[in-house]
Amino acid sequence: MGRTSTYSPEIKAKVIAEWQLGTPKSAIARKVGVSRGYVQQVTRGRESQALLSAEKQVDLGELVYELIAELARGSRAIAVQLQDKGWLAGQPADALAISLGVAIDKMAGLIGAINRGRQDVEHPALPPGPG
Repeated sequence: MGRTSTYSPEIKAKVIAEWQLGTPKSAIARKVGVSRGYVQQVTRGRESQALLSAEKQVDLGELVYELIAELARGSRAIAVQLQDKGWLAGQPADALAISLGVAIDKMAGLIGAINRGRQDVEHPALPPGPG
């Protein structure tokens, strides 16, 4: 039997949200940073549930909103720090390039998620698009 891992409610919510979007379980494990066994454990018995209950949707929505707000605050703090020319001059170029790449990637992902959410609201009967 495998070892038991305890993850935060936020991690569990991410796993469930990805599963509800139809993401393959192995991809969820990689994306969220958990074992495939944990993904199976969290989603076991949920196959018969096409959608989350309204109450769970609200709970998940609140968690996602809080996470997005925290990420936005963190991104803003980084952006402010990057405007400090003295601090910036003391940083290695490779570290700054990696940081900028990660920040841009995260922002693009967030914008894409927001756009997909808007499309789902505008056209709820349409199946999810590729990707």
